[in-house]
Amino acid sequence: MNDQPTTPTGTTEATATGPQDKAAPATSEPEASATGHLHYRGPDMRKHPLLGEQTFLLYWNKRGGGDFYPVGIWNNTDMSPKDQAKRADLLEFRFRTKPGQHLAASDLENDGLNPGTPLEWRHNGGAWLRPSQRKGSEYYISVDPPNITSESDYSGGRNLMLGIQSCFVYNEGMRFALRMDIRSRNDAWISDEEHTGSIRMQDVQDRRAYLVAVRFGTDEPFQPGDNFYYPQSWQSMVDGPTG
Repeated sequence: MNDQPTTPTGTTEATATGPQDKAAPATSEPEASATGHLHYRGPDMRKHPLLGEQTFLLYWNKRGGGDFYPVGIWNNTDMSPKDQAKRADLLEFRFRTKPGQHLAASDLENDGLNPGTPLEWRHNGGAWLRPSQRKGSEYYISVDPPNITSESDYSGGRNLMLGIQSCFVYNEGMRFALRMDIRSRNDAWISDEEHTGSIRMQDVQDRRAYLVAVRFGTDEPFQPGDNFYYPQSWQSMVDGPTG
């Protein structure tokens, strides 16, 4: 399978909901907490507890940049950062565990006896599925084939992500990183690098991506209406409102 055409990131003009195109600030904070609680940015852009099975949009931070990109789908193949997207281009996510309870990193992880919590996605209101890993010129987090629903259902070099092996939550409680348990492959991080528009999977701790959950609506994570979604700045995603 050929990799998708190159999709530039970080080129959208800054707007009230667009990127600021600034590098992530240097920080001396502790690397992460294995027990910290997860949160999402709400319609007011403030910090709210992320609950089990609560749906969210996933925003991904590219290596060396301060902007967070909404994660969508490319040609029913890979998860991809978007410069500009409509609802139909984006994926919804959820952690399938502890419905209605405030989630901590430890709630998601493989405890050595039981598989970690599945990270699930869906597109345009379809069925909830787990990601897979696709091998192209690199390894990618993929939605192809889209009918993978069981641990034994994998083929063609695409391996089902059984669950979350490790979850790190960073100091402010907004950013998190996920190391995935991949069937018949080594565990790997959702990476902060992309190749020709596809988000990579890498077994390198220094390349784990900063991820942020976002909900623009009350009953669902999308904005009302058919609006565009743009990258969000470090300040809006990590620091949050100052007033």
